[in-house]
Amino acid sequence: MLAPIKMNLIACLLASLCITCFAQVPDSTVPQTQEAQAAQEAHTIILSPGRTKPPAFLYAASARAEIRVGVKEIEQSIQLQLRIVQGQGETVSLGLVGVGDVTDVQGDSIASWAVRTVDSKRYLDLQLKPADVDKSDGGKTADKTATIHIRSKHLELPARVELAHLIPGKALGFDSQVQIQYLSGVSGKIAVADGFAPLISIKPIDRLQTTTGGRLELHLDRNSALPPAVELLDTRLGG
Repeated sequence: MLAPIKMNLIACLLASLCITCFAQVPDSTVPQTQEAQAAQEAHTIILSPGRTKPPAFLYAASARAEIRVGVKEIEQSIQLQLRIVQGQGETVSLGLVGVGDVTDVQGDSIASWAVRTVDSKRYLDLQLKPADVDKSDGGKTADKTATIHIRSKHLELPARVELAHLIPGKALGFDSQVQIQYLSGVSGKIAVADGFAPLISIKPIDRLQTTTGGRLELHLDRNSALPPAVELLDTRLGG
């Protein structure tokens, strides 16, 4: 009698333990609350602070060139206006093509200037003074201006000359107008104007406009009212 009773008690105890164990194991088939699911899927992200990259230095340029063509040389004065579009920088670089030497650059915003040659291409580099802030225009950088002088020579007439002029270089936007005036004793006409568009002109002045630059050549000759130079050989002045 005692043996069967003991066996029954042991069986009941084992069954109770099994039920308790199964109750403690989570059932994956039972739906979880959103909070519990979010807690299981939560991750920690650590962001390390870094330096903000400054915006690129962008600028636009506008040029107005007055060219005076004489019997022996060509002089031009360029009024340059620079607008800072974005960022801050120290150097503005514009392309320079054609025949002619930059003789001077003046401007309250210009600290220094230099003509640089890279792979037979010329650049006019303008070193800017520290930026001035225009408080009346929402704190934007004030426009900068400069006057550029260029000179070239031709030894005799008739002649075909290529005019020096500015091109965009690294400028984001660019616009240039050229006015050509022929002085007393010389006549001329535009022989090549690649990249230029004509504007309304009144003789003896030619006017052109460009946004890219290109090639600008003149054919020059003596004015019919001015006789050519005469060289006297083996002569003697008496009296």
